[in-house]
Amino acid sequence: MRDEVAIMAAHLLYEGDCREYYQAKVEAAARMEVDELPSNFEVRECLLELAEEREGEERLERLEAMRQTALEVMESLRDFSPRLVGSVATGYAHHRSDVDIHLYTDDAPGVFQELEQQGTAYRYRAVPNPDERADPPEFVHIRMDHRSPFKIEITIYPAHLLKRARKCGLTGRKGLRLDEEEVRELLA
Repeated sequence: MRDEVAIMAAHLLYEGDCREYYQAKVEAAARMEVDELPSNFEVRECLLELAEEREGEERLERLEAMRQTALEVMESLRDFSPRLVGSVATGYAHHRSDVDIHLYTDDAPGVFQELEQQGTAYRYRAVPNPDERADPPEFVHIRMDHRSPFKIEITIYPAHLLKRARKCGLTGRKGLRLDEEEVRELLA
């Protein structure tokens, strides 16, 4: 049953019925009337299989285009230590994925100023960290308008966090953070 819940959760994510892994797992388990939840890793693997089955070669072409877009954005925000994270970094992207970039800087106003100087439209909000004891207590989340067809989400973290290993919410292992050179290597 655990595998079946993972498959249904992957479908819920892929179709856009759920945005978060936990929400998809709970919804899938409720629909199947079971209590056991699969891991996020199990759901991610099912989601990749589903994306490959439905999207075929188009998925890989889109992934490359998303990585190229990420590199352009990272180059334009080079002064703020950008890192590509998430499904575009890992290669697990599908048709609903966005480009996630983390910036590591203590100068959030400088990021806004740079975006404005580039003529880039954006929206931002401060997001409280769900863990009250966590560092930072809140972070800045930006949705950036870009000439590409992809959604671009930028999160600003304090500069000192770049030196701290980032834990992946899906696998529990060290999270992947790619700098400009590493993204160029993926595209080569």
